[in-house]
Amino acid sequence: MPAQAPTRLSELSLTLSCLDRPPLVVHTALRDSVAIVLPWRLGCAVSEVALGLLAELAAERPTIAALAVHSPVLAAERDPARLARAVRFARASVTIAIDESREFVRRCGLRALPAVVLVDAIGAIRFVGHGLLEPRRLLAAVDQLLREADDRGARDEGRVERHDLVLFGTPRGPGVVDEPAAALAPTAIASDGDTLWVGSRSRGSVLAVTVKGEVAAEIAGPRWPTAIVATEDHVLVSDWGRHALWSVERAGTAEIVLGTGECGSDPYGGGFGEEQELALPSGLTGAGGSTGAYFAQAGTHQIWQFDPETRAASAWVGTGSRGLVDGGEEAEFSEPRGIAGNDHLLAVADAGNDGVRIVELGHNFCETIAQGLDRPVAVAFGPAAEDGGEQAVYAALSYRPAIVRIAPGGDGRPEPVLDASHGLIEPVGLTFNAMGRIHHRDAGVAVLALDDPRVTCPLIVDGVHVQPAMVRLALRQKGADRIVLVTDAVSAAGMPNGDYTLSGISVRLEDGIVRDGEGRLAGSALTMAQAARNVLRFAPEIGPWTLARLASTNPARLIGQDGDAGYGAIQPGGRAAFTFLGDDGSIRVVRGQSPE
Repeated sequence: MPAQAPTRLSELSLTLSCLDRPPLVVHTALRDSVAIVLPWRLGCAVSEVALGLLAELAAERPTIAALAVHSPVLAAERDPARLARAVRFARASVTIAIDESREFVRRCGLRALPAVVLVDAIGAIRFVGHGLLEPRRLLAAVDQLLREADDRGARDEGRVERHDLVLFGTPRGPGVVDEPAAALAPTAIASDGDTLWVGSRSRGSVLAVTVKGEVAAEIAGPRWPTAIVATEDHVLVSDWGRHALWSVERAGTAEIVLGTGECGSDPYGGGFGEEQELALPSGLTGAGGSTGAYFAQAGTHQIWQFDPETRAASAWVGTGSRGLVDGGEEAEFSEPRGIAGNDHLLAVADAGNDGVRIVELGHNFCETIAQGLDRPVAVAFGPAAEDGGEQAVYAALSYRPAIVRIAPGGDGRPEPVLDASHGLIEPVGLTFNAMGRIHHRDAGVAVLALDDPRVTCPLIVDGVHVQPAMVRLALRQKGADRIVLVTDAVSAAGMPNGDYTLSGISVRLEDGIVRDGEGRLAGSALTMAQAARNVLRFAPEIGPWTLARLASTNPARLIGQDGDAGYGAIQPGGRAAFTFLGDDGSIRVVRGQSPE
């Protein structure tokens, strides 16, 4: 502690505002407790984990009076709604105070956050330290201070009224709303095409969600899932709660495959399984066509490699020091949170630097491609470019909030994709569920959908999204009852060539094809009448009666509007909403009237 730092809590003379409570003055009525004060900062990964540890200690030991003092720096960190979301797991056992002016940090002489200030039962500041809480040592110190209090007789319950401890104690003030026990509070997400895997901190589990939105399984184990990657045989999960990687079997079991269970500081690695210590393992991905995985370590500011077969892990990129440096061996990161991989690149959401970085797998070379992104926490590569060029990188920005697209080879300016106007609050994960190409060793979603008799397949029959040969293959494989025609039409449908917008993004219609500024397909200009004509042109053998099932009967059945609802068939009592087509698919009559 600095020479001029206060030695007693009363010397601080501070008034802190408390979340969900009126402002309270710090005082020294602690005769039946030892206070652990946690100066912390919203958005700092180590601070977030320290707050979780403090909440666990205070919940287990009623003699600990816990106070977390939030010292904001950025404007986004002063948002009370964001703060309330971040601390919802801790409010039952920790009082949350806000040090708007950061006076508490300055008066205590703190150089970095998080920190620990230990106060004994008579209000004396006995210890000030920096970094993550070490539970065993901290509890040992608390026990020692309580023994000293016993010796002094300071635990005389008749001399102290409990309401004096409201700032440091754990009574629930007005307006505090507990997190519902069944709330999902997702913290990680991944898709393998058939299943959506969701990590939930509030439930301390990983959920397998079907395409229908039903929870097929809930697997306990990871206490604070921060990232998920699905492989052929199992699912890997990174866990801040235990500083570990878990292997989650699809059958519903989970085991730790890497990590000691406690936070470490090793910047090199080289250990195996549960002998190798980790520090806030974050993003996870497989890349480069290998069976291994890469993961970000926010605690050591690095990207690591992991081999699931041998359970060996080692540092791969990053010196272990916090910074913003591009290059090879000298590359530095700051709390990397999310990563994504393709055949030859890794994308990194470098949260502490508000940037997105690209690492070449073949050369271990890091390059910054965007900055000023308001705390990116997750990244994903977009669909493969049709010309074989590099994929765009999408990033989830926690503080904006937004999902943005960073074009390959561009100027680093992010293009907005989704933001608060679309319902975003604070994104924590990002995944794509796009279909890959058909390959004899990797069937992909398209082949699986064609092969499964339960699945009804939608087709955009414009000759661009789905080629004529694929239309004929789908009709032969699925039959007339399991195909529906869709258009994916945007505002350019039925319009002349020109520029239009799609969700705020400029697109261009040319020769019936809608593309964005990078040349990728962006919806279609297809009408259902043109889709019908295309089907008859690509597969004339099906005839108009089968065409009517694809465009009307099957869609009505799929959305439950057939039968008594009266759509999709010509029958007594049905809806008289008809469109008559000629043998060539041209519209002849709409609801009893000629289109001419």
